[in-house]
Amino acid sequence: GGTVTLGTTGGNGTGAVVYASTTPGVCTVNASSGAVSMGSGTGTCSIAVTKAGDSTYDATSASVDIAAAKANQSALSVTGSSSGAYGATVSLSTSGGSSGGSVSWSEGASTACTVNASGSVSITAGTGTCSITATMAGNGNYLTVDSAMFAITVSRAAQSALTVTSTSVTYGQTLVLTNSGGSGTGAVTWEVSSGTCTSDGSTLTPGDAGSVCQVRVSKAQDGNFLAAQSSITTVNIARASQAVLTVTSTSVTYGQTLALTTSGGTGTGAVTWVVVPSTGSTCTIAGSTLTPGDAGSTCVVRATKTQDTNYLVRQSANTTLTVDKAAQTGFSISSAASFTTGASLALTTTGGQSSGSVSWSLQSGTCVLVGTTLTASRGGITCSVQATRAGDTNWLSTNETQSVTVDKVVQTISFRSTPPSPANVGGTYTVTVDSSAFLAPTLAIANQSQSICSVSAGVVTFTGPGTCLISASQAGNDTYSSAAASQSVNVTAVAAAAPVTVAPSVSVPVAPSSSIADASANVATTTTTVPPKSTSATTVPATTSTTTTTTTTTVPADPSVPQNGADGLPPELEAGETTAIVRGQSVKVTVQKLNEAIVLSLPNDVKVTIGRTAPGGESVAVAADGVLRMYREDNVDIALDGLVPGTTYTIFMFSDPVELARGEAGAGGNVATSIRVPKDAAHGSHTVQVNGVGPGGEMVSVSMGFEVLQRTSNTRVVVLAFTVAILLALLGGRPIFSRRRRGIARS
Repeated sequence: GGTVTLGTTGGNGTGAVVYASTTPGVCTVNASSGAVSMGSGTGTCSIAVTKAGDSTYDATSASVDIAAAKANQSALSVTGSSSGAYGATVSLSTSGGSSGGSVSWSEGASTACTVNASGSVSITAGTGTCSITATMAGNGNYLTVDSAMFAITVSRAAQSALTVTSTSVTYGQTLVLTNSGGSGTGAVTWEVSSGTCTSDGSTLTPGDAGSVCQVRVSKAQDGNFLAAQSSITTVNIARASQAVLTVTSTSVTYGQTLALTTSGGTGTGAVTWVVVPSTGSTCTIAGSTLTPGDAGSTCVVRATKTQDTNYLVRQSANTTLTVDKAAQTGFSISSAASFTTGASLALTTTGGQSSGSVSWSLQSGTCVLVGTTLTASRGGITCSVQATRAGDTNWLSTNETQSVTVDKVVQTISFRSTPPSPANVGGTYTVTVDSSAFLAPTLAIANQSQSICSVSAGVVTFTGPGTCLISASQAGNDTYSSAAASQSVNVTAVAAAAPVTVAPSVSVPVAPSSSIADASANVATTTTTVPPKSTSATTVPATTSTTTTTTTTTVPADPSVPQNGADGLPPELEAGETTAIVRGQSVKVTVQKLNEAIVLSLPNDVKVTIGRTAPGGESVAVAADGVLRMYREDNVDIALDGLVPGTTYTIFMFSDPVELARGEAGAGGNVATSIRVPKDAAHGSHTVQVNGVGPGGEMVSVSMGFEVLQRTSNTRVVVLAFTVAILLALLGGRPIFSRRRRGIARS
């Protein structure tokens, strides 16, 4: 596109100079002026010049090469919008340039936009810079040309619509507020615009149900988006469900009313009650007070708690109330609390509401209860009786216990003999004492009279002057109380005493046949003639005679020997049978199986335990059917409770009495020992007998049947069983052997 004008130097003559291009594709030349026009930006332009000859000079020529160069294009400019928001697209174009070549785009060091090959600019940030440069490519004739930087101002975009999506909350609960819409990473904040609710961050706490609660959410701007705010949104506050309502009244007593109660439920609503219809209930309700029907009848109720400002109505489940029988009141024993042995006590009661009958039972003591009549064969004891009035449809049974004291018959003793007055030193006095109980009194001299007189075999001997105080006492027995009396004798000294022969005796009258049976027994009484004191050396020989009188004796408890039954014969029991003798009389034995032992309890609180008393011990255990079965040389534990401390106990094995153990009861009246079955004991039923002294000094004998087994092989057992079965079949089922047994009181 440029031109070069050539000139020449040299040559001669007047010939014309002519220019010619030898590279017409690169350049052209004005033949006469030498003006060269460049037709290409590349290559070499070769120009030949000729100076024509004239009359003097021949023609001459020369050549010159001119290097072609590309031209600069005209200015290139970018056109389009100079601003854009985040996310927008700006389309750019160019003007100017000369080559008509392709245009390319670049964003250079921009931080907020990108441009593609078409000149479309994407705004990638709401802040930062965006500068675009366009470049038009050169060609064979033109160089490449760049535009000036085109600056686009970027800005934050508006967020999408921000909406509150939490529109309801239940009273008493909190609500995590949620939203939708909005754009960018800006923080979300909440505000209560009006109403009774409060917010803490995104947690909304409502006020009362039905009140107004309006909230709004805001989202802050970030690098790309402007801040946004939602419209005001109303959040509805709904009533809450009440907690489970439960009827806590589950039973009522006949004849009483019941204040019905509930647990659970919520709020201030009132509680109302109904008897559930169609349940056959016989109870009625007035307010919250329930009146039951008969005991055992049906009573189904339901509670309802009404709604209030914040809570919905709530109803309990149908609840069945049990109508219990009522306890009777005022029932008591109206009979006397004591009577005298030999008499009887008619037992009576008063009070109670049921239509049931009254029954009586003896709880403790050795009294005898027959129907409503209480008797006792001994005094000085306490018996406990219990009256029970049976229940009926509406009333429970009730009982009352009373201790009844059995008083002993009052015994009196009196001196039937009259002492000499005065009595002389050296003399004697035969004392005769009567007992209203026909018991033998004991004579003694008072301590202060020991130097004045003495007594032996009912004869008082006066040994010095003064007052001789003679006491008579009788300890009583199971029937009669103790008694005492005294007699004083004035004893004087005499100058000389003539020999006196006295036939002393102690006389107790014979009990009449109508008196209590155990108040009489025969004993021998010795009558002795004693020589008087004398100053002479004459010795008077004593003479002795024997007479028989009637008095009362008590057979002492002697557990050291085997005890016979009430029939006078040794006990002979089958395995599992028991019997007991107290004071020579058969008594009831209460039998209880306790773990691996049998406990035998007597009315006087003596207990005998037989069997394995310690788990895992070496003792044989009582079988599940309550029977003690042992092999020869097996051991079994025996324990006793309720004996007199320090007294003797013995354990025997029958039929032929064999003593297996002997010892003394401990300080607490207890015994813990073990016995071994003799190695030569016969197989079959035997009796173990335990003897001791009971709490009242009475003789106690407890017997129990047990079995000594024979060790044998399984084969022998099978053969024996098979043989017995054949014999039984041949005999038509009749027993082969029978054992004659005597009667014995057992329990």
